[in-house]
Amino acid sequence: MAKLLSSVSPKDGFHPTSTTKICLDDMELLSKSNCSLHLYYALPPLIFVDPYELAHHEDFYTFRHWGISNLELPISALPRISSSVLLDVKIPKNTAEFEVQLPLHLRYGDPAKASTKIPRSSSRPPRMPTEVSSLFDTSSASFIPISLIGTNYSESVSVPTGNPADLDYVEGGTTLTILLAFLVLFRATWRTADRIARSSRPKTD
Repeated sequence: MAKLLSSVSPKDGFHPTSTTKICLDDMELLSKSNCSLHLYYALPPLIFVDPYELAHHEDFYTFRHWGISNLELPISALPRISSSVLLDVKIPKNTAEFEVQLPLHLRYGDPAKASTKIPRSSSRPPRMPTEVSSLFDTSSASFIPISLIGTNYSESVSVPTGNPADLDYVEGGTTLTILLAFLVLFRATWRTADRIARSSRPKTD
């Protein structure tokens, strides 16, 4: 019926994109069978999506999001819970192959002295939780999983983290920067106040 191939790029940085290539055996098969195409993503705590950004992709899909969507906090300030996204893909006409792109974002990880690896997911797709399956009429609907192309069932990305050994330098540099900024502002304020005071004095011959 259909096959898919997913990849994540770039592998480094905080803003990768998940691209899923979908190949239909028959361009009209989904419309003939009254089927809809959905992509479900289970995301680890370090990876999240921006719902406001996804809203701009309405020409390609609609979505439902579960979990934390805070865009600013690092992983250390949030509970270690996963999030998930369900895409209702709008199938383009007159093509048997098309791509679906999901913009991703990475949080700042915990400081670490050395690189660590988070276990990769298995080849099995994530189990659909109740809040997702409840969106469908399970009494009359059936779920048909899409086969994967190739043998690469997992993707990995690198999350830049700080080194605890650099903490003293960072704190010292931050303190010095704030102090210098304060002195610059104080000097500018003092000179401005002095100039205003001199200009307001009455002129004498």
